[in-house]
Amino acid sequence: MRLTLRTVLAYLDDVLEPAEAREIGQKINDSKEASALVSQIREAIRRRRNGAPELAGPGSGPDPNIVSEYLENVLPANQVVEFEQLCRRSEVHLAEVAACHKILTMVMGQPIDVSDELRERMYELGATKKTPSEETVSVAPQMTTGMGVSQPGGFKEGLPEYLTRGQNTNRIWTVLIVVLMAGAWVALVVSDKSIWTTTEPKDQLVQQDSPGPDEVEKEADAGIPAVSAPKPANIVANQGQAVVPASPQGDGVRVAAGGVSVNPPPPPESEATTSNLQKPNLASSVEMKPENPDLVSPNPVVEAPPKTEIAKATTPGAPPVPNPPAVTNEAAVPATPSGENPKAPEAEVLDEPKLSLVPPERINIIRRKDALEWFTMQTGAVAPGDDFAAPAPFRGELVLGDDLTIQLMEGTRIQRLKRTESVDLRFAVNRGRVLISRPPTSLHPTVVEVTVQDRSWKLHFEKPETVFAIEVILPQPTGVPGEHFNYKLKKAVSGGVAVVQGNLKVWWNEKGSVDLVPQHGWLALPQVNEPFNLSAPSVIPAWTRSDEQKQTPAKRQSAIAYQKEFQDNVLMSIGPVVSDRRAMISEFATQTLVLTDDLLEVVPALSSDHKETRIAAIIGLRQWLLMDAENVVLLRDEMERQMLPGIIDVVIDLLWGFSPEDGQSSEISLQLVEQLGNEDLAIRELAHFQVTQLSGRNYGYHAQAPVPERRAAIGRWLDFLKREGSLVQPE
Repeated sequence: MRLTLRTVLAYLDDVLEPAEAREIGQKINDSKEASALVSQIREAIRRRRNGAPELAGPGSGPDPNIVSEYLENVLPANQVVEFEQLCRRSEVHLAEVAACHKILTMVMGQPIDVSDELRERMYELGATKKTPSEETVSVAPQMTTGMGVSQPGGFKEGLPEYLTRGQNTNRIWTVLIVVLMAGAWVALVVSDKSIWTTTEPKDQLVQQDSPGPDEVEKEADAGIPAVSAPKPANIVANQGQAVVPASPQGDGVRVAAGGVSVNPPPPPESEATTSNLQKPNLASSVEMKPENPDLVSPNPVVEAPPKTEIAKATTPGAPPVPNPPAVTNEAAVPATPSGENPKAPEAEVLDEPKLSLVPPERINIIRRKDALEWFTMQTGAVAPGDDFAAPAPFRGELVLGDDLTIQLMEGTRIQRLKRTESVDLRFAVNRGRVLISRPPTSLHPTVVEVTVQDRSWKLHFEKPETVFAIEVILPQPTGVPGEHFNYKLKKAVSGGVAVVQGNLKVWWNEKGSVDLVPQHGWLALPQVNEPFNLSAPSVIPAWTRSDEQKQTPAKRQSAIAYQKEFQDNVLMSIGPVVSDRRAMISEFATQTLVLTDDLLEVVPALSSDHKETRIAAIIGLRQWLLMDAENVVLLRDEMERQMLPGIIDVVIDLLWGFSPEDGQSSEISLQLVEQLGNEDLAIRELAHFQVTQLSGRNYGYHAQAPVPERRAAIGRWLDFLKREGSLVQPE
């Protein structure tokens, strides 16, 4: 099989037979031109800002029918060579052909389901409305009339069966669903016994003993007091049996827990009248008081008594005891049912103070809690669980009311955490530099807990004009991890802290604390639950004095230009900027994607035309590899789509790096120096990164320098190895 552009596209889209795929794959590996074509196709498809060929004028492409004939393999042979040469010269045309081939492969590989709605719309497009002028004009009969040629009966006549079927599918399913729902409703109605059985309302149970409103009014006018008993409440019999309330649908008789009725039918009217019960006058607005006040909570709300019920005593011969009136009290606490444990009170949720963003002059980004994408942020607040970052070359500033200010230097990322009862604010520093200060106008002391990996410190800002600085640097690997490497433990980050101004009390656990002042200098980050090493301070870095951090004019202009590249979604807007022709803009975009952990989009930056971009990609990928064991698998899968198969293992090994012990080996040192002459730009840059990290020397080597200059620099490296034996000298 010949190795043409069409066969390469078929190989990439996996439409060849297994034997043919193996043959083409072997030819691609053996041919540098074919390998370069594969890389060119993949890069052209992935480029997000590719335009479409112009229809006319400069840059216009061939007729679309020619592209179609080429994809269908029916283009004449003399035009195939010319068309493929055009695609090799123009990435726009190459991207068009490759994308169309991929789409056709996907479409032809699976059945097409045309919806009924789309069919109806297609039918409507075929029907044209007649204008009034057309309606008045008579059309002459066709010459074929009466000659045995049938006239078309309508627009749908002649359509294939697969375009006409399914027109009534929606109607049939709609009718079927309605019938099923109606049948289910009828079944529910028939099975519900409460609809077909009549029950006497509860209010009618008391009509025999309680006079109606008209009778009460007549008796009140005649001076006869009305008779009514208070509404009964549940009581406990002498033997401790709980009384079960009567069912609203029952006959009004209540039954004790043992099955004995404790509420028999009421006695005759004469017996109830001669009882010792007080007879309140319902016609007068006199509040009714119960006989036993101990059963009533303060300020009860008494309901109108609809019926008199007498509780039967469990002791034989004891006089009947009237039930106390039922009361309603919102303050009353419901009793816990027997055999059930009371519910534990819910944990108290602490109020989170508002951590507001000071409207930035440039760009800040945020990823909300449980979200996957990063978005730009101009105003608003950072809630617990949110990630907030200031991408280079911008800064960010957050304020906690008037009591605290948090400044993020460029390339810094933090996450706000839920606070505890003893602190006012908690946040974790993922990477970068942070300044925490209490303004001069602050009136309230503030306690802040800062977390770095598994270490935490509580900072007590007791006095205004106190400034605390912290820097966190992510680790980089020093070799391929072993089989028992624990990614969950992670390699400890480096960095340090310092009190730039004022006096600050710092607690590293419940018992240990220290008062830090500027004289203590820059202190390295200690281990978990360990104090700061005050005996080995260093000079406080200049970045802690934020007023002195001024950008150069070139960087300031690049920041303004880079800001215009941002849209709401960070990944979608900044991903394509990695390949920008402006070196500083490309470097900023790479650093932003590293900051948001979108490292798979950084892989093309390893072969960027800008050295700054390549170094930013190398550092970001090396830090990312240590974060999770799955990252190396994801990285390999992405490299297989963008790089030649023969260099992937070399690139990954160089990203893992080498330890000082490896640098003492003459064999490994020679291999690294020899890689400086590799044909691949990414490998040359990675090898130079490693040899300079191990030896601390450069010898004027540049990965993009002309071949004679690179050879001269490599010769100086080889001379160094002959003299010293290895990149790292044994101690």
